[in-house]
Amino acid sequence: FDAGRSVVDAEGRVASTARSSVNVSGGSESTFSHDSIRISRPKLWSPDSPYLYSVRTVIRENGRDIDEVTEPLGFRWFSFDAVEGFFLNGKPLKLRGTNRHQDLKGYGNAVPDDLHVRDLEIIKETGFNFVRLAHYPQDPSVLAAADRLGLMLWEEIPVVNLVHLSEEFNKNSESMLREMIRQHRNHPSVILWGYMNEIFLRAPKNDAQTTATVELAKRLEKIAREEDPGRLTAIAFDRGGTEDRYHASGLGQITHVIGWNLYHGWYYETFDDFGKFLDEQHRRFPTRPLFISEYGANADRRVHSLKPKRFDSTMEWQRMYHESYLRQINDRRFVSGSAVWNNFDFSSEFRGETIPHINQKGLFTYDRKPKDISYLYKASFVSSPVLHIAVRDWPVRSGASEQRVDIYTNLDEVELFHDGAPVGKKSVGPSRKASWDIKLRPGVNSLAARGSRGGQLVSDLAEIPWRDPA
Repeated sequence: FDAGRSVVDAEGRVASTARSSVNVSGGSESTFSHDSIRISRPKLWSPDSPYLYSVRTVIRENGRDIDEVTEPLGFRWFSFDAVEGFFLNGKPLKLRGTNRHQDLKGYGNAVPDDLHVRDLEIIKETGFNFVRLAHYPQDPSVLAAADRLGLMLWEEIPVVNLVHLSEEFNKNSESMLREMIRQHRNHPSVILWGYMNEIFLRAPKNDAQTTATVELAKRLEKIAREEDPGRLTAIAFDRGGTEDRYHASGLGQITHVIGWNLYHGWYYETFDDFGKFLDEQHRRFPTRPLFISEYGANADRRVHSLKPKRFDSTMEWQRMYHESYLRQINDRRFVSGSAVWNNFDFSSEFRGETIPHINQKGLFTYDRKPKDISYLYKASFVSSPVLHIAVRDWPVRSGASEQRVDIYTNLDEVELFHDGAPVGKKSVGPSRKASWDIKLRPGVNSLAARGSRGGQLVSDLAEIPWRDPA
């Protein structure tokens, strides 16, 4: 047999080739290797320019092609620094990310490829450059879409909340990790292999459980570095009274990157405690790269309040939560990046909140309708003009006639009009938000927002129907 390998660029041109001869007896197996293929001055892969080559390997018998495999190829390098954050291709880049569960309303987990791809496109359109695939390897179409769109990935195996004390569990975990890496290691989008999530959250608090967890982590780390020494590893820790157990056990010294799943101001404490926790971790572990692998708050589009509070599932509390977290993340250069929990609402059997069996922390609903908060991220991360009057989640209002109207935008200045009358202009700073208190009248209140960039007018229209409670 002849084994030929070609590297093809995005325009379909052959950049380099290699060839080997292989002798294989009938009914047997053989391995072969090529000399290194050299690519002169390759184009680099990045979120802004996700340039893809492909590698085509062909087996020929007597000059006839009998089998072939094509794999993606992207050239990039990256690193995490405990002080300066994340670097891609030698340049600093904040990882602006989100998490993704693969289920979808009406489909469950049986999601067709085109809708997998559409999810990744929505994530890219929102401005994110990073996705954590939680908590399992996902469909090949997801990996291919991330390569094409320029979305960096953290992919992980489903070792979640608890390590079972059995060698069968350990061996299954090892098998899952090997299979995930071998199937997906050619995708340039993958930068992190994860193998545990909140592993002490439901674990018994005893020495045997702790020891077994740490020993399994060491075994999985060894496999990851053997299978793919060019990428890094990660574990997601939780902050629910178990954080010191992670440190005392030594689990934090095993992986390259520590992710924290943090919910200050939702499950516990206040918004500002989020930043205090990050600062404390950085002070205690100044050489450890830090990543926020989850943060989020419930939001049901039917539930609203002029005085929102923690754990009420109002859209207003979710917006306050994300506005605070995003500001605190931006203020800390040592934070390599973050991932919202979750990009889309998803099914969760044990949930019994305002929508039973649904986790409502998404920036989009279960059927992929954008919540107003998604536009905060879009205004913060995309370069094209964004102007959004954030009132769509609350379509009909009552109560006090004077209510706040927020706008998310990346324009420098925006003007608001109420029923055609100007309310005023406001400058927009790093918060990407401008607010007005307006007096609503009974009936439909028309709102218009206007701004400009480079001489081009940008506008948005919205309505607020208001009922006088009297």
